[in-house]
Amino acid sequence: MSEYALRRAFWWEGEWRGKQMSCFVTGRKAVCKVGDKMAAFYVFDTPQGVYLRPEIKLVDDWIKVAHRGDDSG
Repeated sequence: MSEYALRRAFWWEGEWRGKQMSCFVTGRKAVCKVGDKMAAFYVFDTPQGVYLRPEIKLVDDWIKVAHRGDDSG
């Protein structure tokens, strides 16, 4: 992992599908503890914010973990 990616990395905690979720998010991947299991997610950095999407193809959820710009409108 590059130094640049580590500088942009952050922790995120929230809820997904009714379970507590804690993630270490980097530029391209996130590793998360969901309930008592570990899961990997892809990271998408969009103009609207940063989203996670499970690597598991059976699940097509997008989880917003960071806002960008003015979301008040």
